[in-house]
Amino acid sequence: MPETFEINSEEAKYSYLKGIITKVVLDDIVKRFGVDNVDVLERLLNYMLSNVGNTIAYTGLKNKIKTLGFEMKVETIIKYTSYFIKSFVILELNKFDWKQRRIFSASKKFFAIDTGLTSLYRPGRENFTMKLENLVFLNAKRRRPKIYYGVNERGREIDFILDVENGFFDKYQVCADLEEQNCARELGAFLLVDKYLKNGQNLILTLNNSISADILKKHNAVHANVIRWLLEV
Repeated sequence: MPETFEINSEEAKYSYLKGIITKVVLDDIVKRFGVDNVDVLERLLNYMLSNVGNTIAYTGLKNKIKTLGFEMKVETIIKYTSYFIKSFVILELNKFDWKQRRIFSASKKFFAIDTGLTSLYRPGRENFTMKLENLVFLNAKRRRPKIYYGVNERGREIDFILDVENGFFDKYQVCADLEEQNCARELGAFLLVDKYLKNGQNLILTLNNSISADILKKHNAVHANVIRWLLEV
């Protein structure tokens, strides 16, 4: 939300963003779609915006709502989520099975249309990596609308898989800093994916300015500073 850059007070920024959710987004959804259970609608949106980039199943959302004291059918959860998407509050990301080359919709990830909205529910420093991934997703989706995330049978995940064209898939991993401790986790998934999606680039996006060439070669990966990547035309 560009207006926040003209607001000096952090408290005022919070109030501004909160006003967008409560007065614009929720009011528009409630009036447009005739939602009766506004409390659950708001709690559901709060939960989704505070967990952007996490894998979410609709049954899991139902159970989460139940712990808050509300009973709701999965069909209603799906309907409410579709309202958020139609109102351009969140965007959904489907799972891509790289072994079978199929798209699955049972589990999804959701991202905020603006990273400022995620700060309403978690402190900025606490959700820095989450916001960074959200930012990369928004930029990647502008470049390639066909975008997915991937998880294999071992639970290893690729943050983003972009369907380029003619059987080519670019694979993206995002992390703030790539160090020895997280290198195997962040880059190891590339080697698993390459068995099934050989064509395309393996790109690791970090805030590091440089990564060891030997490490990148070992994992068949290319590194880019995320800020420079975001500024590419």
